[in-house]
Amino acid sequence: MSNYKSALDRIDRAQTVDELHRVSTGLTRVYDIGQLTDGEFLRLDLKLCDKINLISWARLRRDYPAIERATQ
Repeated sequence: MSNYKSALDRIDRAQTVDELHRVSTGLTRVYDIGQLTDGEFLRLDLKLCDKINLISWARLRRDYPAIERATQ
């Protein structure tokens, strides 16, 4: 499995923002030693950011029901 595919798998398996931050740290290390291209790193970073936003938004909606009502 390539480093890119392995990183995608790690992002998909992460369930919390803390886990995603650990994945991010690992990706940076792999990129710094030249095992990911610029394009791969950018795509992975975007996927990380999207998943962090989804998890954060879901938590906000769960913890603050008024947010859900305000969006309707």
